[in-house]
Amino acid sequence: MTLWKLFMFVMAAMIILVLGACGDSEESGTQSVKEEANETVEATKDYAAEKKAEFTDQLKEQMDSLEEEIADLRDKSQQLSGEAKDTVQTELNKLQDEKAAAQNKLEELQQSSQNSWEEMKDEVDQAWQALQQQYQDLKASIDQQIK
Repeated sequence: MTLWKLFMFVMAAMIILVLGACGDSEESGTQSVKEEANETVEATKDYAAEKKAEFTDQLKEQMDSLEEEIADLRDKSQQLSGEAKDTVQTELNKLQDEKAAAQNKLEELQQSSQNSWEEMKDEVDQAWQALQQQYQDLKASIDQQIK
């Protein structure tokens, strides 16, 4: 969807540039259109880079927050005993491993090219959603066992 919006923005800018150049002489109009098209392409690249940075910064903050929440779950799990505690510890370790995998995907995304980041963004976002669900399920399980 984002790429579609970006494509439409570039196309609209190109149409405006072409129509604006119709009143100029043919040679200077062509040069003007080329310059404005280059400026539009650069603006589009800058916009994409900005969106990538916003996404990665936001996800990094969420991952940091999740790390604190996992630590809280570890503390809560200390109230359990026996098999329940062992099971929860195993699940916490799995959650930590999944978080590390999502962190690696985020780092790959941060280092990706502008052309490939949109595709990778979906993959990272899916991993993040699955990680959040896993956390919520484990939290509910611990809360239920503590009651």
